[in-house]
Amino acid sequence: MSRGLLATVAIAALSLGAHAQSGCQQIAGNYYCGQTNVVAFNNVGFSGSYNQITGMDSTGCTCSSSPVAFSGAIAPLNDEVTDLCFPANSSFHCI
Repeated sequence: MSRGLLATVAIAALSLGAHAQSGCQQIAGNYYCGQTNVVAFNNVGFSGSYNQITGMDSTGCTCSSSPVAFSGAIAPLNDEVTDLCFPANSSFHCI
């Protein structure tokens, strides 16, 4: 085992040990260490627009869209979030 890999493994082990000692737990790949009462966002609250996908043609692998405007105190985070879709074989895969 190389020194670099050994150092990386040692740092990861120490990090996991620190999380365990602080009462943190890992759930679905995320660490949770305590309740949060406030979440603050920076760099939001502006006006703009984006092209919303209105149709997907899996045969030609093309999409149609139309412009949608957004604005507000926490824009663009105050609008609903849609699925992210990728072409996969002869259809689309959305996450």
